[in-house]
Amino acid sequence: MASRAITWMITISLAVAHINPVESDYRPKVQSPQKILLDEILDRYGETSIRPVINQSHPVILNLRVYFNRIVSFNQGDQELKVIIDVKMYWRDEYFTWDPAEHDGVDFLFVPTDKIWTFDLTLYSSASKSLVEMDHHVAKVTSDGMVKWYSSAVLHSTCLVRPQYFPFDKQYCKVILASWAYDTSLVTIKDSSLEGPILLQRFMSNGVWDLPSTEKENVLKNWGCCTNPYSEIHYLLIFKRQPAYYVITLIIPGSVLSMVSLLVFFMPPDSEEKVALASSNLLAMLLFQELVSTSMPPIGDQFPLIGSFFVASIVVSTFSILASLFIMYLHNKDNRPVPMWLQKLTKLTGSQHPKPVQSRPTWVNRRLSGLICTISKAVYPIGHRQETFLGESADVGDRQKPLKNENTDNRSSRQLETKGEIVAQWKEVAKKVNRATAFLLTILVVLSALVIIFKYIVQEEEDFLDRI
Repeated sequence: MASRAITWMITISLAVAHINPVESDYRPKVQSPQKILLDEILDRYGETSIRPVINQSHPVILNLRVYFNRIVSFNQGDQELKVIIDVKMYWRDEYFTWDPAEHDGVDFLFVPTDKIWTFDLTLYSSASKSLVEMDHHVAKVTSDGMVKWYSSAVLHSTCLVRPQYFPFDKQYCKVILASWAYDTSLVTIKDSSLEGPILLQRFMSNGVWDLPSTEKENVLKNWGCCTNPYSEIHYLLIFKRQPAYYVITLIIPGSVLSMVSLLVFFMPPDSEEKVALASSNLLAMLLFQELVSTSMPPIGDQFPLIGSFFVASIVVSTFSILASLFIMYLHNKDNRPVPMWLQKLTKLTGSQHPKPVQSRPTWVNRRLSGLICTISKAVYPIGHRQETFLGESADVGDRQKPLKNENTDNRSSRQLETKGEIVAQWKEVAKKVNRATAFLLTILVVLSALVIIFKYIVQEEEDFLDRI
């Protein structure tokens, strides 16, 4: 009985304490007029996927304003553009209205965007997720239901690159913004973006690309799946590259190497350093061509002009190596005389060729000796020849040995003189071939440079704009 009485007493005490709490522990719930109003409207707002118009046959009028802020990256190899934009969207929400006089004069509220209907802004030219992800998720709503949502976003868009005029190029990127779910009968998009410098007043250059101008166009797109068209806004971003970096690191060194490939022919024809210099120059040209090809996308009909110049320089360097080897071969050739056709060909370069050497000196001397003997027999009688022979027979033995030695010396000197003339002729031919090769390669390099400069000056843009 005692334990039961104690249990009842404890139960009654707890009940009394719950009914009459201690005054010091009581905290009344304090709410501001904005909080009370927000809770009241959200309680009756309903599903956020329903368009905020009472008459569902009326479209939502959406005002869209886009400012391009900064280029995050422009991957030309993958043809992808990442840019930061500032977005402003205005629309009227007929479910989110109130009378400020009934709510202590509250005329605006800040509302989380996930609690109300929002426009599904979609990037149709996206390279990743198509839905534009906003960075700020709070909208300002006034008492008449006007919703103002200011936010920034990162657009990851595709961009067809035109590498032909690198590094003095302009790139045209088209950014397409529209709704994915709502056609024109449900949502009407009105672009309130200002054109010209006002649209670009927030753009900050990243040191590589400038955005001198933009173009925008409102397009109604008809899809085969749907009856009503979809409203799209096309922004054409015109980027201009700052070429100073590439001029210093790519164009100037490449031009100097092209000149060095011509200076090879100013070295002596018998210099072995010609081949080493031409080979080093060729390797450097291949390196520059690799730098250009790795930074540009593999577009077959849009090969960079600077790459064409490096290809021409590679051809010139390769030909200079082959020409240097051939000139060294001609310069050191001495086993046979210069052919007549080569002598006539080398005369085209200007200077007079040395007197040609006879191809068969031994055969000519033999024929001349026979002719002299025939004439002597006809002029001198036989008796006179006998007397002369008898008178001089005494001296023949004494003079026979010196005459033989003299003939041998004359024959050796004539052979040495002939060989020296042959060597001189081949050296002269090597010089003229070296001069002609330098002249032809100089013309080739100059013409290539002039053609490329002319194409840079006259850039064709119309055909490319039709493709994007």
